[in-house]
Amino acid sequence: MKTPHPLRKLRPVSVPTRMPGFDAAFYCEQYPDILHFTGTPLEHYLRHGWTEGRDPSAGFSTSGYLAANPDVAASGFNPLAHFLEYGLAEGRTGWQRAPARLRAETLDILLYWTHAEIAEPPAAAAWRALYPRVRVFSDADVIPLLPEAFVPVYRSIRLPAAKSDIARFFLLRAHGGLYVDAHVGPTARVNLLKTLDPLVEHHLILFGRSWLMPIETDFDLMNGVLAAQRGAPELDLVIDRMIANVLEHKRREDATPDHVPYSLFGLTGTYVLVQTFFDQVLPRPRIKPDFARTVTVHSMADNQASGLEVSAYYTYRKPNGHWSERQNHERFFLDDA
Repeated sequence: MKTPHPLRKLRPVSVPTRMPGFDAAFYCEQYPDILHFTGTPLEHYLRHGWTEGRDPSAGFSTSGYLAANPDVAASGFNPLAHFLEYGLAEGRTGWQRAPARLRAETLDILLYWTHAEIAEPPAAAAWRALYPRVRVFSDADVIPLLPEAFVPVYRSIRLPAAKSDIARFFLLRAHGGLYVDAHVGPTARVNLLKTLDPLVEHHLILFGRSWLMPIETDFDLMNGVLAAQRGAPELDLVIDRMIANVLEHKRREDATPDHVPYSLFGLTGTYVLVQTFFDQVLPRPRIKPDFARTVTVHSMADNQASGLEVSAYYTYRKPNGHWSERQNHERFFLDDA
């Protein structure tokens, strides 16, 4: 395709201090040798980096853009500058930089745990035996991630399961990786890495169990296993809906001392995911078109083959202590909230 404008070399009179699409932190981490350069990271990229095939961010491929657009390569025009000024509007391709595939050594496993009597989630040791980057979070880690006005509301939630529902999305937004409930254990490492391969191209992976969907109209989705890229904007949609649900229920409970019926499944649980990302059509819900490129569902063939096992470490539940039982007679918020 011919370019409708003359191409020219990028020779700025003065080097800009900022440029859309340039991530200085990424650039320095990827190319530590530039720390000896006397100018700024952006100045290095504009003057030297792009000619050496260096990428300005995790999302832009210098070599890919030049390879896909030989007229730009021949012109000597800085590829990122060309993309910003012309290429984006022209629909030029080749700029997407494929993220590195997940490896066991770099995969973050996130768990949330607030049990007063048991120090760590029962599954934590099994995860650590296979993955070095296992992180167990508590409310002390979650609260700094919350909107300030929501902190007292979160603190006043009675059911740990509801706080866990909320916490996992803030943790995924802040850290990225694989979130698993405390009872979920690992199986074959190679299988889990294969399961998470779609995270290279998608922002969020949801999980369902195919053995619970024997007929065409059955549908299973769970929030006890989730995988996301750090900062995925889709997480904000879930967070906003959860917060709105919780605040509305607080308004209702504040109006009476009585038990106000609620369903944790719909308030903070899996149904929030269904409402956010799925069209509820027959024979079963399907991902909304708006999320087709960013959200995917991994349907587990059985409870072993995907690299994890649901309920493998379900040893901490007390009789009548499940949220599905407690919600029938306990208020959502503490009495002194």
